[in-house]
Amino acid sequence: MQEDMSEKPMQVNETTCLKNLVDKGACLQEGLWFGGEKYKVVQKDMAVEEGEHTLGWILATRSKKGVHIIVTNARILVVNWDEEKGQTSGNCKKVALAFGAYLVGMGY
Repeated sequence: MQEDMSEKPMQVNETTCLKNLVDKGACLQEGLWFGGEKYKVVQKDMAVEEGEHTLGWILATRSKKGVHIIVTNARILVVNWDEEKGQTSGNCKKVALAFGAYLVGMGY
């Protein structure tokens, strides 16, 4: 979207956007994109305690859907939810954090 409210096509590398968010704590100018859809980062806590493990957690949303991004020492998990499919952010976060802790416990 341009300042005059017109739209202009642009190339976005979704992996680069995600990596920049995790490494530097902020999105590139293009924002955070998954599957051709733009998400807005609304919450972040890089020291969430899950069992015996500490994980990074980022919440990014758009209308009626979103992603919970879980950061371990060696992995980045992107777990999405969509209210139109009967999924909720709360359940998604719970499962995402549990899976992240499982991976850390397994040495990943």
